[in-house]
Amino acid sequence: MSVKRSIIGVFGILLAVVVAAFAAAPANAAAVRGHAPGGTGAVVLVNPPAPSGVRPAVIRPNAVAPTSSPAVNVTHGAPGSTYTCNAGDLCASVWDPTTSSYADFRFYVCQRYYLSYWTGAGGSYFDNQTSDAHTYFYGATGNVLTSFYPQYTNINYDWDPVYSIRNC
Repeated sequence: MSVKRSIIGVFGILLAVVVAAFAAAPANAAAVRGHAPGGTGAVVLVNPPAPSGVRPAVIRPNAVAPTSSPAVNVTHGAPGSTYTCNAGDLCASVWDPTTSSYADFRFYVCQRYYLSYWTGAGGSYFDNQTSDAHTYFYGATGNVLTSFYPQYTNINYDWDPVYSIRNC
């Protein structure tokens, strides 16, 4: 009987270790729900929690909404809500203090986009472009802050130093 308990105990410990390993996500990874229905290559993403120190129910009357130039498709979602990132898109979420929600941007056309009012609260991005697309984030002087090929992980990101994005 004690042998059975020992074996069951060993399996219990192994199961706990495996569950803990899968539950631990990298510190910079935001939630990804999975592929959208229909096998289109679209991915359903989850907006991050509200930024620390921000009360989601409070809308700041003097705040300015984040924008991009040229403009792209933008939807808004509450912290924890989902949105779809279509195949070929670079998707970026940034806190919008005018709506007390996340503004979910979808960059598709290959060009440089200039960002306004993407400061103070962070957000995330998910690069769902084709494998040959190379994305660049630029700083205030046009310096490259980071560049990467498609990353199929939703990365939490501090947008404060980013002034423009080139999605190809």
